Amino acid sequence: MIRVVDLERALSRRPFVGGRPVSFTMRVTDPSAPWNEGVWRIDAGEGQVQVERKDGDADVELNAGTLAPLYTGFIRPDVAAGVGLLKVNRAEALDNMREVFAVTHPPYSNDWY
Repeated sequence: MIRVVDLERALSRRPFVGGRPVSFTMRVTDPSAPWNEGVWRIDAGEGQVQVERKDGDADVELNAGTLAPLYTGFIRPDVAAGVGLLKVNRAEALDNMREVFAVTHPPYSNDWY
């Protein structure tokens, strides 16, 4: 189990392993950690991710429960969108999210819960 407690800090300290510079905005709902709620602009490139709170519409919308498995690479953005965990307002954002949340090694646990 994982929980992103400080979205801005967690994403900005996550290494960027994607293949090209990308940016998108995402609206996050998080009633348990209201400081995470809002629209965030994500810019990534050259090994780094920059995160900034913004106003306005978002390219994608998700809740904190969806953010955690995206963050770890356990689920891809296109899969999250396909099963209704991620609302897509701009289709190109899915490709950009895939780059930002790419991992070099997918998570694995040999323990069954």
